[in-house]
Amino acid sequence: MKKISNVLQELVEENHFVKVGLSYKLFNLTQLAFFLQPLLETRLKKKIKVSAIVMNLSRYQRGLLKQGQFNSDFKIKTLTVHGNLFTASFSKTPSVHKEANDFYEFLNREGSFVTVTDSGKEITIIAEAKYIDEMKNFIEVDPVNLVENIS
Repeated sequence: MKKISNVLQELVEENHFVKVGLSYKLFNLTQLAFFLQPLLETRLKKKIKVSAIVMNLSRYQRGLLKQGQFNSDFKIKTLTVHGNLFTASFSKTPSVHKEANDFYEFLNREGSFVTVTDSGKEITIIAEAKYIDEMKNFIEVDPVNLVENIS
């Protein structure tokens, strides 16, 4: 019969991000236990209490910490944080698509931070707050959602 600890270890070993998160104590173990509970129950073919999962996660995490610094396959070379941003979401139409692209090109030429997300029904722009009035010159329709002062 499989033990919770063995199956939990298998799950963590299969998911590199979970292992890194446990190694650096990034997770709320109770919330992670709620997330892993259905996976564990499926593999063990029985009901498991969240408290039992938390206990096993805690033990597993202590074991990772005793091994020392986690050797990950990636390194962060540069981390850039932007503040004083706004986000604007628009219903996706051909005209809004073109206008958003024009606005994106303008901000690129300015050397400003901008990101445009294009989904099935929506286009979302995140850019520096000082360009919010300029966006209104490029995009004729009002945004469905506009949030200012994002830090």
